[in-house]
Amino acid sequence: MGTDVKQVKPKLHSKMVKNNHAKIQIDPRLDARRKSVREEQRKKRLRIWLTLLGVVIVLSFCIGILTSPLLSVKVIRVNGNLHESRTQLLAISGLNGHPQMVVLDISGIEQRVNSLPWVKSTTIIRNWPDGVTMNIDERTPIATSKVAANRWLLIDSTGRVLGDSSNQPSKMMVIDAGIGSANFGSYLGERGLEGLTVIENLSGQLVSQVNSIGIASDGSITLSLNPVGSVFLGNLNGLEAKLSAASAVLSHVNLKSGQVLDVSIPESPIVS
Repeated sequence: MGTDVKQVKPKLHSKMVKNNHAKIQIDPRLDARRKSVREEQRKKRLRIWLTLLGVVIVLSFCIGILTSPLLSVKVIRVNGNLHESRTQLLAISGLNGHPQMVVLDISGIEQRVNSLPWVKSTTIIRNWPDGVTMNIDERTPIATSKVAANRWLLIDSTGRVLGDSSNQPSKMMVIDAGIGSANFGSYLGERGLEGLTVIENLSGQLVSQVNSIGIASDGSITLSLNPVGSVFLGNLNGLEAKLSAASAVLSHVNLKSGQVLDVSIPESPIVS
């Protein structure tokens, strides 16, 4: 005898899940907290964006002011220039174009001005809001060289050619080294520099006695004296000893016209 067994589906679990879902509710305080956090994050993002916008506005305003004509160079003071004109200085510096104060290339301006023949050094000072002071330290000529009938070069202690004169400059040592024509701002060659070395080493009575310094093509050096006579030094080797020997002899001997004091061997000076 068979028995039919009906299978009953397990509906109990399904009903429990539905009941559990129905019972789960979000705590109002937790929900409020979540909303508060989201609101705070939104406000924080808004503050960041407003801050960035403010920075951009301030920077744009500052850049606009700094690059506006209000802060361009208007007042220029130039001090110390005796040979280089104000017009030349402003032109080569670029200040005559009234550049913006904030973008002034101070070192570049100083380098350009220093390229002028007479300028030894330049100091540029920025005076806010619209001023610049240019302080010039000019070079001093200590020697001259005749390069034409009515043209004498003016030379400083470094051998730089500063300018020229139509007449022989007074109280300035003459260097006769076959220099020839030279551009202003250029420097003497080796022979001319040897003449400057002699000038730098002259002392005592020789300073007033020597009229000119001649440097031959072989490098031999002759000093022309005032009023007459000359001193033959030979080359620059042992220059200090040679000048000392010349000074010692000339303190006791007055050379006559055409006479030469040879101190190329300083231990044995000879008058011929």
